[in-house]
Amino acid sequence: MVGALILITTGAFEAMAVINAMPTVVKYFGPDQWFALVSGIAIAMQVVSTVVAGWLADHRGVGVCLYGGLTLFALGALAAGLAPSLVVFAFARALQGIGGGLIIVPLYVLIGALVPASKRPRFFAAFSYAWVVPSMVGPALSGWIITHFSWRIVFLISLPMAALSIVPLVRSVNRTKVAKKDWDNFPKVPMLAGIGFATAITVWQVAGGFTDAKRWLAVVAAGVLLVVALRYLLPAGALKAVPGIPAIISTRLLIMASMIGAEAFVPLVLERVHHWHPLQTGLGVAMGTITWTIGSWLQARITVPKKRRSLPFIGTGLVLTGAVVAMTLPWVGIHPVVGLIGWSITGLGMGLAVATTSDLVLSMADQSQHGQVSSALQVADSVGPALSMGIAALALSVTMGMTPVAAAGTWWSAVVFLPASALAVVTAAAGLLAAKHIHA
Repeated sequence: MVGALILITTGAFEAMAVINAMPTVVKYFGPDQWFALVSGIAIAMQVVSTVVAGWLADHRGVGVCLYGGLTLFALGALAAGLAPSLVVFAFARALQGIGGGLIIVPLYVLIGALVPASKRPRFFAAFSYAWVVPSMVGPALSGWIITHFSWRIVFLISLPMAALSIVPLVRSVNRTKVAKKDWDNFPKVPMLAGIGFATAITVWQVAGGFTDAKRWLAVVAAGVLLVVALRYLLPAGALKAVPGIPAIISTRLLIMASMIGAEAFVPLVLERVHHWHPLQTGLGVAMGTITWTIGSWLQARITVPKKRRSLPFIGTGLVLTGAVVAMTLPWVGIHPVVGLIGWSITGLGMGLAVATTSDLVLSMADQSQHGQVSSALQVADSVGPALSMGIAALALSVTMGMTPVAAAGTWWSAVVFLPASALAVVTAAAGLLAAKHIHA
C-alpha cells in the first residue's frame, strides 16, 4: 500500500499548489467574479465520475477505475497548463475533476480488500500524513514558481508526478479480485443525477461571472435541477441524516462544504484584502492542512470503541468553532492571523472527523459493498464543496456589484468575501446536528 501513499502525496502536492495559484490564474484571465468557476468546476465534475467509480471498482476492477482516472487527470493538467483562454482552462479543470473522481474510490476499495479492519484507522491516518510535506512545501513552491516563472508550470508539473506515482500501485491492484456482473447493474440513475448536479453547479458558477438580471432565470432553473439531482445522487436517508451510514454521508457532505468550500477563498482573501504575497498565502493555506494531519494522527491513537464513536461529533464541533473564528479573516481591521487560527482549529476538527468516518463507513458495510459506500462518501466529499462554491459564486457576483470602486482595500471591500465565511459556519452547524445522529 506504499503506492497508495505515494499517489495521495502526489495529489496533495498538486491540490495545495493549485489552490495557491488560483488567484493569479483568475487575475490573468479576467475579474474575480470568475474565481468560483475556475476553482470549483473541477470538484463539481468530480461528482459525475465518483458515482460511477464505485461501480467500476466493484464490478470491473480497481485498475480500470484508477488507471482511467489518472489518464484523464493528466490530460486535464496538460490542457490547463497550455490554456489560451478562460474557457479552455475551465474545460481543462473539468477534465481534471472527472479524472480525480475516479482515483480516490479505488484506493478506499484497496484498503477495504487488503487491510485488516483493526489497521484501517492507521491507514486513513497515513493518508492524512501524506499531506504534511505537500501542505508545507506545495503552496510555497507554487508561490515561488508563480513569482519567478509562470503559473502554467504549476499545472504542467503534475504530468511527471502522476506517471511516477502509479508504478508502485500496480502490484496491489493485481492482488484484488473482481466480481464480474452485467452492465444492467450500471448506476444509470446516479450518473444522470451526477450530470444534472454538475450542470446546475456550473450554471451557478458561470452566472456568477455576469451582472445581467436575466441570469437569475438560469439560476432558478439550475436550482430546481439541483434539488431533483440530490434526491437520486445521495444514498437514501442521507438528506435526513438517518442514523448509521446515511448520517455519516450527511456529516461528511456538510463539513466538507464548510472547510473545502471555504479553503479556495483563503488565498484570494489574503491576497486581495490583506495584500499578502503568494508565498505568504501559501503558508496561510498550509496551517489548516497541517492541523488536519494532527487531528488524523490523534484519532488513530484512540482505539476504545466508545471514544472513537464520539470523534465525528467532537471533530465537527471543532470545525464549527474554527469557522466562527475564521469569519474575521476578510476584515481589514483584524489581523489575518486571528482568522488563520480559526482556520487551524477547523483543520484539527476535520482530521478527527474525516478519518474516523472513513473507517466507520467501511466497518458498517459488507466488503462486497465497499466500493458502493466509498463512492457515496466521495460523492458527499465533492457535493458539499461544490454546493458551497456554487452559492459563493452567486454571492460574490452580488457583493462585488454592491462594492464601490473607490472602496477597494477598505473594510467595505471585505464584505465581498463574507458570504463564503458565513456559509462555512452554517454548514458546519448543520454538520454538527448530522454527526449527533450517527449513533442515535
